[in-house]
Amino acid sequence: MDGKEFLHQMKMRAHCSNPNSFQRAMKPVLVTAQCFALMPVCGITNHNAASLRFKWLSLRVFYSVVIIIGLIAMSIFTTIDLFDGEISFRRTRGAVFCSSATLSCVMFLHLATKWKSLMLEWESVELRQQRYGYPKNLLWKINGTALFIISMATAETILANFNSVMWGATCQRTGQGNLLYCYAMSSYRHIFRFISYSSVVAIIAICINFVATFSWSFIDLFIILISTALTERFRLFNNHLKSINGKVIKEESWERLREEYNSLSCLTRSVNTCISNILLVSFGSNLYFICTQLLNSLIPMESTIEKVYFYLSFGYLLLRAGMVSLYAANVNEESHVPRAILFSVPSESYCTEVLRFERQVTTDEVALSASNFFSITRSMILTLVGTIVTYEVVLVQFNNVSGGSCITVANVTASS
Repeated sequence: MDGKEFLHQMKMRAHCSNPNSFQRAMKPVLVTAQCFALMPVCGITNHNAASLRFKWLSLRVFYSVVIIIGLIAMSIFTTIDLFDGEISFRRTRGAVFCSSATLSCVMFLHLATKWKSLMLEWESVELRQQRYGYPKNLLWKINGTALFIISMATAETILANFNSVMWGATCQRTGQGNLLYCYAMSSYRHIFRFISYSSVVAIIAICINFVATFSWSFIDLFIILISTALTERFRLFNNHLKSINGKVIKEESWERLREEYNSLSCLTRSVNTCISNILLVSFGSNLYFICTQLLNSLIPMESTIEKVYFYLSFGYLLLRAGMVSLYAANVNEESHVPRAILFSVPSESYCTEVLRFERQVTTDEVALSASNFFSITRSMILTLVGTIVTYEVVLVQFNNVSGGSCITVANVTASS
C-alpha cells in the first residue's frame, strides 16, 4: 500500500465516522421518506456513497411504483369530478393536490436513479475539503428541521380530517353506516361516484392520500435540507477565506482555493441538475395553494375548528414556502461572499490565480433554479411576494365590488 492510498483510507475513515457528513446527516430523513415510497435507494443506512445502489427489481421500487399508480388513479378521479360539474378555481384544489403528489413521487423515483453519482461527487468534495472540517451540528440542523416540518404537517392533517371524522361518528350513531364508510363517503366521494364502495378500496384510498400529503410536504423539506447542506459547505470555505483576508498568500495557495471554490460551484450545478424539476413543482404548487388560501380567506367561517385549521394551514403553508425560498436563495448569497475578500487582496499577493478567481466569482451565477425558468435569489423572492400581494389586492377589490359575495369572487377568479 503506497502513501496516497493509505492517506485516502485514513480520510475515508474520518469521513465515515463524522456524524456531520451529508450522507450520515440525511440518513434518518431518507429512511422516513422510504416509508412513504420516496427515494427508493438501497444502502442509505451506510456511511459512504459507494455502498449506495439503485435496482429496478427491488421491493422499494415496487412499493414506489404501486403508490404512483394509486396516485395516478386518484388524480384521474379528481379530474373527472372537476369537469363533471361547474368548474371554479376552488374546485381545482383536489386535482392540483393529487397531480402535485404524483409528480413528486415520479420525480423522486427519477432522482433515486441519480442519487449515487450525486452522493459520490458530494463525498469527493467533502474529502478534498476535509481540512475545513464538517459543518457544525449539521446532523441536528437537518433532523431538527425535518422533525419540525413533519410535526406541523401532521397537525395540519389531523385538523383537516377532523370534520370528516366527526361527521362519520355522527353518521355512525344515526345508523347510516360504520365509521369507515361514513368517513370514506365524506372524504372520497369523487372515487365512489364511479366505483362501488368496499372497505378495501376505502382503506387503500386513505393510505394513498396519506402518502400524498407526506410527499406534498416532503418536496419542500427536501429542498430546504439540500440547500442547508450546500450553504454550510460554502460557509466553511468562506470562513477560511475570511481568516486569511488581508494576508500575503502564495500563488499556489490561491490556485488551490480557486479549485476548491470551483468544486463547490460544480457540486451546486450537479445538485441543480438533479432537483431543478422538483424545485419547479414546489414553487408552482406553493404559489397555487397560497392563492387558493387567500381566496378562502374571503369566505366567512363559522366553526372554531374551521378557523383554527385555516389559520394553522395557511401559516404553515407560508412558513414552508418562505423557508424553501430563503434557504435556496442562501446558496446564491454564500457564493458571492468571496467577492469582497478578493477585492481586498494585498498588492503583494495579487496574481493571475486571484484574477481568475475574481472573474469566476463575479461572472458565474451559482444558484439553484427551477428548470432554468428562474434562479432562486433574494430578488426573485421579492418578485414572488409582489405577485402574491397583487393577487390579494385584486381579490379584495373584486370582493368589494360584488358586495362581499364569495361566489362572485370565485367565478371571476376562475374566468381570469
